[in-house]
Amino acid sequence: MLPFTAPQRRRAGVVCIQCHSRKVKCDLQQLPHGPCNNCKRKNKTCQVRNNRRKRTAHVNTPPFIASPNSTANLNEDETENDSDTMSPIPQREGLEDTNRPPTVAAAAPAAKSNNLMGYLGEQCMFSPSGLPQWSSSIPPPTFPTDISEGILQVSGAAIIPSSSLIIALADTYFKHIYPHIPVLDRSDLDVQPLSPLLVQSLCLAGSALRHSSSTSRRIPHPDNFYNNVKLLLCINHEKDSTIILKSMCLLATRSSQVPTQISLDGTWHWIGVSIRYALNMGLHRESTYTNNKRAGICRRLWWHLFNSDKLQSAGYGRPPAISFHQFDTRMPTIEDFPTNHPDNEVFIYKTKLMVILGKITAAQYQYRLECPPTLEEAMSIVGSLKEWINSLPEDLRLYNGSVRRSYRRSALELHIIYFVCVILINRFCEKPNRSWASLKTPIVAASCIASLFEEIYYRDEVIYLAPINNWFCMVASIPLIISIKLLPEKQSLFTENLAIIKSVLEQMTLRTPSSELILSSVNRVERAKNHEAENNATAPLLHTPTNMDHGDVQESPDFEGFLLDSVEALFPFPNTLCASMDLLSTIQDGNNQDQALPAEHLVEISDWMFNVDFSDMQWDSFQMPFDMTDMPIMGME
Repeated sequence: MLPFTAPQRRRAGVVCIQCHSRKVKCDLQQLPHGPCNNCKRKNKTCQVRNNRRKRTAHVNTPPFIASPNSTANLNEDETENDSDTMSPIPQREGLEDTNRPPTVAAAAPAAKSNNLMGYLGEQCMFSPSGLPQWSSSIPPPTFPTDISEGILQVSGAAIIPSSSLIIALADTYFKHIYPHIPVLDRSDLDVQPLSPLLVQSLCLAGSALRHSSSTSRRIPHPDNFYNNVKLLLCINHEKDSTIILKSMCLLATRSSQVPTQISLDGTWHWIGVSIRYALNMGLHRESTYTNNKRAGICRRLWWHLFNSDKLQSAGYGRPPAISFHQFDTRMPTIEDFPTNHPDNEVFIYKTKLMVILGKITAAQYQYRLECPPTLEEAMSIVGSLKEWINSLPEDLRLYNGSVRRSYRRSALELHIIYFVCVILINRFCEKPNRSWASLKTPIVAASCIASLFEEIYYRDEVIYLAPINNWFCMVASIPLIISIKLLPEKQSLFTENLAIIKSVLEQMTLRTPSSELILSSVNRVERAKNHEAENNATAPLLHTPTNMDHGDVQESPDFEGFLLDSVEALFPFPNTLCASMDLLSTIQDGNNQDQALPAEHLVEISDWMFNVDFSDMQWDSFQMPFDMTDMPIMGME
């Protein structure tokens, strides 16, 4: 039992004018759709009485039927009654300069500026002008005040940790997490008093990125911060909508369960909740950001959710929550960051890469619907990758000419995602007419990924990698496993590359439970392929041909030819990037006959490598079929 005594009577948070003037008990708070029973019996107009304790204008538009623009402009703390909310911190605003919803006339131009399919908020039949007078925008509290106070008293969820711990974990966040998830600013920690929800979320993110050491027992476990954040969200402790969204984004960084568990505590769940909350705020509409003091941080929040959605969709193989045609928020720019910092560009260019990944994933869904992307669409995606790698700022490039730049993990992480995209676009090539030359591209890309992970591994920084790197390791492992048997002269190189991938996964198991499942999957695939080769007397091996007749091999599709012509542009790196870069030289020189496969084996290998479904996960069974043709490749959490 909670150690507190509930008061015998509480003042009603919502009453009507008639009952208040007659000084009788009003039950309007229990009847959100009104009218109260007193007014109903007396056939009186039931109108909500404004709370005179708060000097704010009352908004008659209920948030659940307002248009996205007006919803974004509603400030939740202005509609919450003091008597029903326990909050030890000053009330904050959600989106600045938006204390009242725009009129229909003001919202109309934004609706006409972009004809977005599926955006019907401004055409809703439940317009504010048609609401009855008794409608109220005051949401009922999750729990009565005394219950919320008791929960906080027992749990201590609203207690602010020591300033030393906050500063230490904040430094961890801004150094290792901020480049990819810039949802907080240093200025957030200058506001006094601090928001308990924001501080607990920050400590959750920072405490998860720690090596095991003797100091760990003096720092609360990340699960403690996680539970505190969940509790504060549950009782609606925080009234600032922007802080709530920031906290939910950080909540999604905690990967404490394997994807085999159906749970409300996974990354997939919290990203989905955050996206719906952002839509409720109207962050998918550019008009929301006009004359808004918080436009920069809100734009970063929206695009972080977009990035996470595309990565989760690609890794899990689930439909994306954000469709390209249903929002018009412009891309983030340097102006959306409060201070100049080199890491600002990391997020900007990662977002551009996520747009490309989203298009690649969408194209894969088109294959499932038996309407593959057109040649023009596929070529456009390749062109976007070329443009991305060529437009990188100098500080984010791996090389200055032919000289390797100093180590910078965030730059390596960007290139790992880039090479993952290069592997995935090779699946656009039709089978079985695929040439051996085009098989080299994903093999080299996978080898490059392994080399970049190796640099991170040797610096003991694997712990700072986001869980999505599980999926990157999985994508890279498939071409490497194949190349070990196909290229005997480079067998030791690709074996070492695969060993690096496994070592990264082993270290990630310390923080990400699903890494162990991914590692087991990679080992199972490798054993299955080795067993297949040992028991197949005609197992295909690449060799230097004499005068082989390749007349049975049909010409490659147009996209394959376009891809071969794009190899140099897709790999604008010196051969020192990885030891397998020399495989591309024969493609660039137009000499593709230095190594060849018999026609029957060419079809087999092409089918095996590029019919692997990187997105169709079967977590429930987690059984790798021995027939590698239909092997599902899993994502991660």
